[in-house]
Amino acid sequence: MSPSPAPQPPLPASSSNLLRFDGDLSLVPNGNGILPEHLQDSNSISEPLESSELDSMRARLHQLGLASPRSTNPGATLVERELAGMVLRLASNSVLHPSPTQLALQAETIAELTSQRDLLIQEREEQRLRWEVERQGWERSAEALLGKRRTAGDAAERDYVSE
Repeated sequence: MSPSPAPQPPLPASSSNLLRFDGDLSLVPNGNGILPEHLQDSNSISEPLESSELDSMRARLHQLGLASPRSTNPGATLVERELAGMVLRLASNSVLHPSPTQLALQAETIAELTSQRDLLIQEREEQRLRWEVERQGWERSAEALLGKRRTAGDAAERDYVSE
């Protein structure tokens, strides 16, 4: 029988360890487990965000007081501030709209990879043709040797019959 987990100490009664939420409760799951509309559809999570959704996320972080490194929300934990910073960075324009330099570098890389692929395909085709020619050469050599053996065998058989 496996041992039972050790009993956990109760949480302190002070409210400093609890999340203080001074904003719109529509973004928090309620007791029924209902999420906000944009999170209810599991397919919408994998879809790219619209600019209006990004704007509402940024506004929500400002409303919660988590939009700046020096958070105006004294009840926010270090983890909450770190997550807010991650959200802001992911929602920034630099991520959503890459610079022309980055696009040019990516286009150059794609062009190089495409030319390498074309070269590899060409080399493979040339190698396949070489193998085909080599196989045909082996077949002709085998036919010639078999023909020579047959003629030599026929001559030996004629000599045997004539004796």
